[in-house]
Amino acid sequence: MELEAFIKTIGSSIQQARKAIEYNSVCSFFNQYFSSETIEDSNGEKKWVPKIENVSVSRPDGKKIKMTVPVMALVNHSTMELDQVKIKVKIKVSTDQNSEKINVDVEGIENDQGGGAQNELEFTFNRNVASEGISRINQQAINII
Repeated sequence: MELEAFIKTIGSSIQQARKAIEYNSVCSFFNQYFSSETIEDSNGEKKWVPKIENVSVSRPDGKKIKMTVPVMALVNHSTMELDQVKIKVKIKVSTDQNSEKINVDVEGIENDQGGGAQNELEFTFNRNVASEGISRINQQAINII
């Protein structure tokens, strides 16, 4: 496999893992904090209905106030993120004489009895910013409150 294609494949796999984590976070958010029912507003648009709980809060004067509060306002909203991913791979490096491209072989390294030069390649992927989808959901949750 060409080295360039190998690096692109690893990068693509990291992106897919991040998308899967984001998707599961969004699904989990809606399952935990919104009911399965929707309502229609005056324009006929369907709206999600947040789960609501009745809460009693004591005032400084000792009186209790009963409030109806969205469940999402009662908890901290943190999502799992891949802040940093490190991948170490043992490879054999060769060059294609015709195209002058670098090729890597990652298959059969452990079982290779013939020797040959083995190298180790390390990739580090760092997260830059919070996902846009989760940020939008958190902003909408704040607006509801």
